Amino acid sequence: MNRPCIQRTVFQNYGSGDESYGYRMYDNHGQTYCNVMDKNDLALPDREFLLKAKKTFDEVADGLFDFALGNGIYVDDIWYDFAYLERMVGN
Repeated sequence: MNRPCIQRTVFQNYGSGDESYGYRMYDNHGQTYCNVMDKNDLALPDREFLLKAKKTFDEVADGLFDFALGNGIYVDDIWYDFAYLERMVGN
């Protein structure tokens, strides 16, 4: 079964050790990432995190999220079914 996932992520550059913040988003058919969020965004409640992350979505993330709206999504390790997800963030 295809279950989309968005995971809050701390990215660390190998050589310099510099950190950036955002998410990885993937399912069985695609993957993308964003590393332009603020460190404090990672601590937001799931609803606020998703709303903020949606503002950074590229074409792949948009497609993954559209699929999630009809099925559901993992936010880190918590599964939200499509009905709950729609109430959280709307279309």
